[in-house]
Amino acid sequence: MKIAFDARSWSLPPTSYRRVLSLLVEAASEMKWDIELWSSKALMPEFKRFSKKVSNPDDVSSTSDADVLWSPGYDLVKSRMPLIVTIHDINPLLPDERPAIQRFL
Repeated sequence: MKIAFDARSWSLPPTSYRRVLSLLVEAASEMKWDIELWSSKALMPEFKRFSKKVSNPDDVSSTSDADVLWSPGYDLVKSRMPLIVTIHDINPLLPDERPAIQRFL
């Protein structure tokens, strides 16, 4: 299986997207799956070890041979392949905008 990951968050300051992406890429690597990272900007230094697998999404979205694309969903990459989107936080969807945990306390 070949998985393309939307790695644009690896070119930005720390966010929860970066953490989730790191965990997913590490898990895919441990499973010995082939991975492809999509980012149009240079990766932050801590992710340079993956730089050989990075492609610009504008160049590969229609030519990639990946089976599926994972994206954090905040700004979707257009792709012809099946897309997995992760919803990281439902707080903005709550009517009173409180963190969800407070509803159960």
